[in-house]
Amino acid sequence: MLKGGKLKTAAILAMVAGVMLLIAGVNGAATWEMVGDLVHDHVTDNETVQMIFQVMIIIGALGGLAVLLGGYLLWKEHKWGSILITLGVGVGLIGLIIALIVSINTGDLQIWLSPGLGVIGIVLSVIARMIAKRA
Repeated sequence: MLKGGKLKTAAILAMVAGVMLLIAGVNGAATWEMVGDLVHDHVTDNETVQMIFQVMIIIGALGGLAVLLGGYLLWKEHKWGSILITLGVGVGLIGLIIALIVSINTGDLQIWLSPGLGVIGIVLSVIARMIAKRA
């Protein structure tokens, strides 16, 4: 497959992943909010910690959008596409990892009952990034 073909494949995967992340809400914002609530309820109600979680919610809200925009930029063969995908998926992945740790520590595993769409979006984002890197 030609370089452009690989980038187009990566772009399509990234755009689909970005939509999945936005729909699922696990791209960051919802996950960070849930993690913040769990930390507030079970660990600490420190105002500074809560402020940090508010900032992460704002950044997390951009995760799926960053992946979607990164896919579009890959389609246009722009070098920033891969960077945006990395930033977007990184926020969602970090959020999921922290949510898992907090859920295990608190015994509240409800986030893991139906994570399907978000997890698939993260996996597709990672695959898109890997394909783009090899193109």
